[in-house]
Amino acid sequence: MLGMYVAFVVWTLLGVGPFLGVPIAALVLGDTWHHRLFGLNRSVMKGPMLAQILGTFGLALLLRYSVFWALAPTS
Repeated sequence: MLGMYVAFVVWTLLGVGPFLGVPIAALVLGDTWHHRLFGLNRSVMKGPMLAQILGTFGLALLLRYSVFWALAPTS
C-alpha cells in the first residue's frame, strides 16, 4: 500500500513516468523498511508475544493513517 502512495506522489509532484517512479518508490520503501526493522522491531521483538503483536499492528495503523492524513483532500 505504501509503495502505491509513494509512486503516486512521485508521479503527481515530480511529473515522472512509472518507469522512474517505481525505482524511486522502491528506494523509499527500502529505506522505510530498514529504519522500521532496526529502529522499532528490534526493541519490540525482545518483549513478550502480546507486545510483539500489538506493536506490529499499531505500527501498521500508524503508517496507514499517516498516509491517509497526508494525502487527504482538503475541504
